[in-house]
Amino acid sequence: MRLGIGGLTASIAGLQLQEDKEIWICYNDEHISIKQSSLEDLTVSNIISLKMIIKVQYKISENVTICSGDDNLKNSKLVIELYNTEDNALEIIVEDNKSEEQKEEDESNFETNRIEEVFN
Repeated sequence: MRLGIGGLTASIAGLQLQEDKEIWICYNDEHISIKQSSLEDLTVSNIISLKMIIKVQYKISENVTICSGDDNLKNSKLVIELYNTEDNALEIIVEDNKSEEQKEEDESNFETNRIEEVFN
């Protein structure tokens, strides 16, 4: 199959868009982005695993809710559905309702150093 200049340009633009995908989040009025490649490296595939890396990065021990606009996102939602821009960043809401045992278990399940690299 042969592509003309227009088709080639569109293909290259499509590849660039794929590389630039990221999820923007807002926590305590701070906006940060997490690149698709970083999410893939950490095998983050749904809201549950996204919550865990956010909790480790920000040293949050309480439950976290992720909101898009007025909607609380379900834990089963896939991260591939969440790529966004800074203007529509996902909001992180912290709830205080975990036992100390649950907090320690959550923190021990993730590779803190690898997660911190994603945010730097």
